[in-house]
Amino acid sequence: MASAIAAYLSEVASVAADGLMDGLPGGERQRICALAFALQQLQGNLAELACCVHEWARNREEIRPLPRQGDLKRVARRLASVPPGFEARLRRLCPAVWSGANRPAQLPAVASFSRPFGGQTIELHEGPLVGIWENLRDKVLGDKVRIQSCGELSNESCPEVFKLMNMVAEARQNEGRALVGHLNRSINLAITPAPVNWTGPLEPMKVGKGDCKAYSIAKYVGALEAGIPMNYARVVIVHDKRHHEYHMVTAVYENDEWLVLDNLNMLLLQDSETRDYEPIAVLDHKGVRRYPTL
Repeated sequence: MASAIAAYLSEVASVAADGLMDGLPGGERQRICALAFALQQLQGNLAELACCVHEWARNREEIRPLPRQGDLKRVARRLASVPPGFEARLRRLCPAVWSGANRPAQLPAVASFSRPFGGQTIELHEGPLVGIWENLRDKVLGDKVRIQSCGELSNESCPEVFKLMNMVAEARQNEGRALVGHLNRSINLAITPAPVNWTGPLEPMKVGKGDCKAYSIAKYVGALEAGIPMNYARVVIVHDKRHHEYHMVTAVYENDEWLVLDNLNMLLLQDSETRDYEPIAVLDHKGVRRYPTL
């Protein structure tokens, strides 16, 4: 299955790079890109699950079957025999693969948290921003395939990939808000502010510079690579009312709140705390949605 997913992702990236998707309707391109993102995340989830299963299997000799009428002390001893880190790794994995009826009760349905900064949004099917995001998602998909293909290569062969993935690996030593905060700070420190065009996540890692767009896209992809489910990550265009300019940030849903990853701030803020930001549009694997003019 893993090889089939990798082959599909590679084929989609090649088709996008050759411009063969340019003639497709916007909705069709969105579905293809969304499927590719979903398969790429599934591939990572399967690899994580395989590691957990192998780790459990290596320690199965130490785990004795419980009697049917086991008491709490025997249950405690059984749980204590689980390899260190196994539970934490499963907890990182499970939010990415639970959906629908299988999602724990404490996680709200997607519809109840799908709008960082609150308010209603309207789906866009055409316009300059839709075209920009479609082209950028092609670049992101190509970068994600490169990340996958560089997994077996050396640092010298893919320095920009290793730079990003090292930050992701360090962030994954934490959980929850700490993971998101580590990723925000690491990418803020890795990129020097400079005006650039719309680009995928690897270009700013390679050249070491970029503007708010580069920071946001790198954090968006970094969050997905760190195991954040796609429905829990967004790129948001805002209007900075204090400085009278447009700005871009990444939003990640964690523990019933949207956290804002901003290149202008090393600290994580909730969306409700960023009072100077007026949301304009939200971008994700599904497409582009705009906020009504306030």
